[in-house]
Amino acid sequence: MTKAFLANVALFLSGLLAGGVPDHGLLALRSSEVTSYGIHVGVVGNWAFMVFDAAVAVALLVLHRRWSSS
Repeated sequence: MTKAFLANVALFLSGLLAGGVPDHGLLALRSSEVTSYGIHVGVVGNWAFMVFDAAVAVALLVLHRRWSSS
């Protein structure tokens, strides 16, 4: 696998996870105890998923930028 391929995969995955940030955030703001997939995680779980999705999306975006610039 080349760096360009890995950079594109990282960019794609960061976009997927970035889509979960508003999804989980809105569910948490609505005090929903289930995810959009019907899994019972509680309101704190939706907040946690939002933070996790954001952190991993940013990390993957940083990797994409690092791999695509070299």
